[in-house]
Amino acid sequence: MIQKCGMFYNKQFNTLMVCMTNEKHNQIQTTKNLTILKKDGVIVGFNILDVEIKINKSFITSTDTEIIEFVNKKINLECKLSLNNQFVIGKIDYCESIPQTHLNACKVNIGEGPNLNIVCGASIAREGIFVIVCLPGAWLPDGKLIVTGKLRGYESNGMLCSAAELKLEGFNNNGIVELDSYYQNKVGFDFWRVNDEKN
Repeated sequence: MIQKCGMFYNKQFNTLMVCMTNEKHNQIQTTKNLTILKKDGVIVGFNILDVEIKINKSFITSTDTEIIEFVNKKINLECKLSLNNQFVIGKIDYCESIPQTHLNACKVNIGEGPNLNIVCGASIAREGIFVIVCLPGAWLPDGKLIVTGKLRGYESNGMLCSAAELKLEGFNNNGIVELDSYYQNKVGFDFWRVNDEKN
């Protein structure tokens, strides 16, 4: 079984933080360098203290396979933690303005299944562009968990990401990232992996 999560590294305290839900814990269990955080007996996260591998970034992505393997070995759960396919390449197939707001209701192709309904506030959102889609259950670098919801009565199942939200350099910085032609045949692919291949 695969479990989505967010992974963050605190260099000052040499600690890896693994978030599985955004629920506040009410129980702590500590063994050696591992702290297990639980809410009413259910695991909601982990802190791995005194990390033994070199980490030089604060936000861990799907391409950081050595770190992910280290975490899975350290926590030794029945399920494997995964960062795959939390941020995927998508194409806006439909975009309409939501009356009396700055928002747009978009239908976004992510390669499999029906198009996702996503509400977006970026003025550059329009049909035909390729974007980075943060899927429900994914964690942003600032620690926010993306969930499904409604904005102004419109269903939203994810988020179209800006470079600032993902702490990306080398991309347009005027709203959501508009991906170039390199990404156009990769709808549905994991963004971090494709971006690493490109660079």
